[in-house]
Amino acid sequence: MQDYDYESLGEYITTRARETGYSTVSLSEALGFGRSYINAVVNGQFQPSKERCWKIAEFFGDSPNLILGLAGYYQPPSDNNVVSSITDIASSLPDNLKSDLLDYARYLRSKHTRELHE
Repeated sequence: MQDYDYESLGEYITTRARETGYSTVSLSEALGFGRSYINAVVNGQFQPSKERCWKIAEFFGDSPNLILGLAGYYQPPSDNNVVSSITDIASSLPDNLKSDLLDYARYLRSKHTRELHE
């Protein structure tokens, strides 16, 4: 991804599709979304679910936070570099390692909670 400030999710999808050699039609097929769905998102008529935002980010190899922010969902504060870095790393992992990372995060949270109550 080039260093670029996107005005909208539609602009992001259009730009990234063009950069990676996809038309909106071929992109919709690659993502498993309907053509009308992609067109509605690109034209700002529809907000994709968080899960579909993650799928778009994963497809282009970009940060889910970028896509979630462009779609209007909450993003961690920009000064929270640790959370952003973890999210970026997690998005690049294969599914089995994402699951391991989630399990480890749950373990750490549980450990922290126990320590607070001791």
